[in-house]
Formats: sequence, structure tokens, C-alpha cells
Amino acid sequence: VLDDLDDDIRFDAILAIDVLEHLTDPNAFIAQVASHLQPGGVFIGLTGDHEAWGWTMQGNSYWYATLPEHQVFYCKQTIEQLAQSHAMTLVSYERTSHARQKTSRVIRDGIRGALHGLIRKLGLAKHKPAPGWLPANDHMLFVLKKT
Repeated sequence: VLDDLDDDIRFDAILAIDVLEHLTDPNAFIAQVASHLQPGGVFIGLTGDHEAWGWTMQGNSYWYATLPEHQVFYCKQTIEQLAQSHAMTLVSYERTSHARQKTSRVIRDGIRGALHGLIRKLGLAKHKPAPGWLPANDHMLFVLKKT
């Protein structure tokens, strides 16, 4: 979509929810975002956070990492590096989840995820992906400000 805009069009804010992980060239995308932001404008993004607890426990078998359409994974540091490369600053970062669930579901899914991580570490589930775990706070919501 940004490719279709005239070069002189600028916005106060650009929003990308669950986009970054699908890009083969995130650096080029962030460059386009920066070029279409007014000075002081913000880019608001939501993507997976590979430093979240579930990813740390389950590694490459974590449900989010097993989806073939996900090309690139991020953490707070990689978002900061992308921002700095394009004259932007990380002004807000919060780990979040796609879904809010009942506490009992969070506990149940947490136990399932932890058990799967343990089973995988013991070498008993090498080829099975981890169970999905929506309330895992495995995403990050961030705001980059153009300087």
C-alpha cells in the first residue's frame, strides 16, 4: 500500500498490526513508513516478541514460529535497531496478547505450553509443534516516533 502513495504524502500516524512478521524485507518497509511520516509522527506496530516466555521455553517449535507465513521474528532490541536506522525512536513498548482469557484458561494453556517445552527438551517431541497459546503475552505493541 505504501508503494502506491505519492512521495510527498505524509501522515501523523501509520498503523501495522500483524504485518512485520510477514515481510521479507522489513528494513525497506520501515524506510517507507519513515518517509511517509511527518516529523514527530508515529508508527504503531504489533508483532510477535520472540523473547517472550513461551518462545524461550519452546524455541523453534513455539506455535508462532511454526507458521510458514511468518518470515521474520522480532524482539524489543530489533525494533529499536530498525527505528534508529530510519531516524525514529522507540517511545513505547508493551508485551501483550491477542486474546484475553479467563484465568483458568491462562493457567491450563500455560501448563500445556510448559509441559510441551519440557517434553521437547527431553527429546520426546522433536517434530510436533507446540500447542497454540493465545493468552501468552507473546506479542509486542510498540510506538516509534520520527525525529
